[in-house]
Amino acid sequence: MMSDLDACITLTDDQYNLIDNSLMQISGVMGLIIEVSQYRGEHENKNINNSAWLVMTVIKNIRSQLEQKAKPNTWE
Repeated sequence: MMSDLDACITLTDDQYNLIDNSLMQISGVMGLIIEVSQYRGEHENKNINNSAWLVMTVIKNIRSQLEQKAKPNTWE
């Protein structure tokens, strides 16, 4: 039996682009946080940077999965 996670996701180009652009905007904001965060002490800055990098990694993984799931089987 196929689980919901294995189901083929069919997205229009507009839907795919909307999701992808939204993830890229979030990623950009996280990058900005990393660049402009003021020094607030070693421990606090380390937590800010680690959190921002974690969010960016999650976004990268979501985008990768989105790309793989959105591809028709004929693309492989």
